[in-house]
This record gives sequence, structure tokens and C-alpha cells, in this order.
Amino acid sequence: MDDANCLTRRAGDPNTPMVELAQLAYEHPELRATLAANPSSYEGLLQWLEALGDPEVAKALAGRDLPPWGQVSAEGATQETEAPTSSTIPSKHPLSPRTKFISGAVVAAIVLAGAGAALAVATTQNARIAQREQLAAQQDHSDAADDDRAAGAAQTQTPTQTAIPTPEAPLPPSVPVFAPQDPAAFPSALGPDGVEFDSPSGNIHCGIYLSGGTLDYFGCAIDEYDWEDPTPTGAALECSQMIHYGGGFIVPADGPTGVLCRGGVMFGGEIQPVAVLPYGTSVTYAGVTCESSESGVNCRGLVTGSGFELSSSEYSVF
Repeated sequence: MDDANCLTRRAGDPNTPMVELAQLAYEHPELRATLAANPSSYEGLLQWLEALGDPEVAKALAGRDLPPWGQVSAEGATQETEAPTSSTIPSKHPLSPRTKFISGAVVAAIVLAGAGAALAVATTQNARIAQREQLAAQQDHSDAADDDRAAGAAQTQTPTQTAIPTPEAPLPPSVPVFAPQDPAAFPSALGPDGVEFDSPSGNIHCGIYLSGGTLDYFGCAIDEYDWEDPTPTGAALECSQMIHYGGGFIVPADGPTGVLCRGGVMFGGEIQPVAVLPYGTSVTYAGVTCESSESGVNCRGLVTGSGFELSSSEYSVF
């Protein structure tokens, strides 16, 4: 039970690595609804879970703000995945038109033969006896034919219920794997308590900083970008009216993510060269992981889950 509870917690933990989320989805079908509700489940995994048609997964997906590829409704998933039951399989097939015709013909023959016998009584006793013998022969022949047809129908009409095999779910789509780098390779230019790095393009400058030996804040600044900075509100509005606002994001130790609002340099890479974090690699320091890819830089606090992703063409915060 402890192991099961541990797996359930890992499946629902926003800080569980993407590779582990994919492994849990493949090896533990009972956790898929929990994984579908995990805010850190990546888009490819959510699409794979949706395609399975599991009604519990569909309910979990219905509560998420999914991207344009859409989601399956819980009702639709139930209709698509409901297995046929024995009540939907007829116990006997209905009589075919040909069988109905033959049965009707036999009944008609019996009725007509009975009428002929009544007429024979009105004529002679010998004719009546002959008619009765003829009727008996016809009836014996009809009974034998009916028995043959019934035996054949019993062999062909008895339904055979076979188990419906459940196909093995395909592997979830692969997740990006970033090669971890040694934080010591990214010393801070602004002081000893932190790490700093630039993107390979030199357009993004980032840092993770400590205060008193624990995380203080982390963030990134970007020199050139096409998107508009978020509209400032509250304290950010007051800051934006006095000093420089925008051009990056900052996340304090306890979150949440905010827009840069500063009167000077925030990251060493803005004023002097610092180490470059290559594409396809990551650095983890003081409970924060930053990943570098050709699509931009992604930084996330492993405790709070707060963070951001930014590039010259777009950004997102969480």
C-alpha cells in the first residue's frame, strides 16, 4: 500500500520529471487519470492519454485548459470505450424468411389435409381411411424435416462469446531529455552566491541567486523580442511608472512569477560575458532547473512549480 501511495503522489506531483511521468503512464494504467490532472504533464503525454479513450482520463482532461488540439468529453469517452455486454448479444437468431415460409407451408398443408379428410367422411369410409393414412405419412415427413432444421439451427445460432482482447497501449511519446551540467561551470559574475548563464544566441541572460545559503530568486532577461510585455497591475504598475519594466521575468523563492521591473542590471550576462548553457542541456541549482533549447529557455522552481519559458518570439509563465 505504501508503494502504491508513493506512486500516486509521484503521478500527481508537478515536480516529477517528465521522463518519470511518461514511465508511470505506460507501466501503471491505474495512475493515468492522476497523470492527466498533473499540471506538469507535457502536451505529447496528454495527447497520448486522450487517445486511449479512458473515461476517467477524459474526466481529468475536461478540467484542464488544453491547447487547440482539444479533448475528449467524459460522456463521449464512455460511449466509445464501453465494452459490449452479454445483454447486447441475442441468445437466439430470429427465423429467416425461408424458414418462416417453410413453417407456414407445413401448417397450410395440415389445414388443407384436414379439410380433405372432413370431405372424405361425407363420401365413403374407405376414402376416409385412405386420407388419414396419407395425412399421417405427410405429417411424419414434415416432423422429420422440422427436426433436421431445428438441429441445424441449434448448431449455427448458438452465440459464442469470446473475450475482447485489450490491446497493449503504445509507448508514450518521447520527452525532451536535457543533459545536466555541473553548476560549478556557471559562476556568477555578480557575486559568489549564485550561477549565471547566457543562451547560445547571446540574446537571453539568466541567473539563480542565493541569500543566506538558500534560494533568493531566479530569472532571465532578454535583449530583443517580438512579444508585448504583460500589462502591469498593482505594485508592478507603480514600478513601471518609475523605472524600467519588462524584458524578462523574475521568480522569488516562494513564487509567483513576475515581470522584471528594475533600475539597473539584474544578470551578469547583461554587462559581461558569462558561461553559455548549450542547447539540449540543463543546470539545476538551489532547487531550480533551467533548460536551454533552440526554442528558448525554460526555468522552473522544483518546490513551487513557478517559472517561465521565453524566446524572442513568445513567452509563457506558470
